[in-house]
Amino acid sequence: MSTVSMARRAPVAAEERGPTTRAVPWLSVVLPLAVLLALADEFWVVVLRTSVGSIERTSAPALSWLRESVELLPVYVVAVVAALAVACRWWGDRPRGRGPVLGTIVLVALAAAVAAGTILLASSLWDYHLQSLALVHHVEDHGGCDSACLAARESASLAVQLRAVAVGFALILATDLALVAWAVALRGGPLPAAVRRRGATATEARPAVLALALLLVGSGLVHAAVVPEHLDEWWAAGVFFVVVLLAQLASALWVWRRPGRAALVTAAVGSAALLVLWAVSRAVGLPLGPEAGEPEAVGLADLCAGVLELAAVLLCVALLRTGPEARPGARRSPHLRGIVLAGIVALTVLGIGGSTLPGVDLLSGTGGHAEVDAGDGAEGTGATD
Repeated sequence: MSTVSMARRAPVAAEERGPTTRAVPWLSVVLPLAVLLALADEFWVVVLRTSVGSIERTSAPALSWLRESVELLPVYVVAVVAALAVACRWWGDRPRGRGPVLGTIVLVALAAAVAAGTILLASSLWDYHLQSLALVHHVEDHGGCDSACLAARESASLAVQLRAVAVGFALILATDLALVAWAVALRGGPLPAAVRRRGATATEARPAVLALALLLVGSGLVHAAVVPEHLDEWWAAGVFFVVVLLAQLASALWVWRRPGRAALVTAAVGSAALLVLWAVSRAVGLPLGPEAGEPEAVGLADLCAGVLELAAVLLCVALLRTGPEARPGARRSPHLRGIVLAGIVALTVLGIGGSTLPGVDLLSGTGGHAEVDAGDGAEGTGATD
């Protein structure tokens, strides 16, 4: 045997292998659980809507279930990552033992149930709004019911919706507990709250810059989703939103490639200008266009875009104070970064879902510009943007 084959290979220094960092187990835990919980929880949401919801929103329940499960998947991702962050803080990267394992199961199930319960509440309140409009329309057309009678019917409708939310939350929580426990059993071991890996990626080195770029892209995509409805109203408004989309995408690329002072100031000023324009349009109305001087209602799409733009302004100010190359603290949990990035994606998807694009109207058109009145309530869902 040669001396070369007998020589023992020198161990590689830890510095040469790169530092070990903690990361969120996206592919092994977060995404599978989020998909499973989204499909299960949105099933109950659609079932309850079909049972007690407004008639305008009860058609094609299977398609609604699939569409909303996909659209709301980022919300469940945020819920799962938040639950794992708590588990990691309480029991470490890999909770072991009966108590920590059961505790992690309960945390994940409870976080998903709270997210689904919030979605169910919003859906039920929208159903109540549509049912109330239908009641008013029926009374105006057919009479036979005074104001006290109408108020009693509306109160009864609201009570039914709130009871559905309570029953639905109980069903969702029980389902989530069973599904998470089943997933843990299939894994044959505890759910890792965090994983270890060597080295750091560019996104880990500049998480704030990545978040800012995603905020700008997200706001631009929401504006792109409302282009068709604005083109129907006024061609200049549609062109304006196309320009906004291109400007925000260019700003995001500039921030990501060269996050200097000029890029940050440009992103901040652009986002702030859009916020001011939105506030004026909702408060007193714009001075131009076919509906000049008429305030527009707040909708899901424009509300999500506004939140993204406000976050972009605040983050630009923070980066201008600290510098874009500032590194996160060594002890900071990677879950916080994951929650922020997944939350931006969730707001973007919700904003697009609030538009009137075919097939993505998350709450049946709550991002459109057509006003809802008593005459429309019995025939269509209407819109609030």
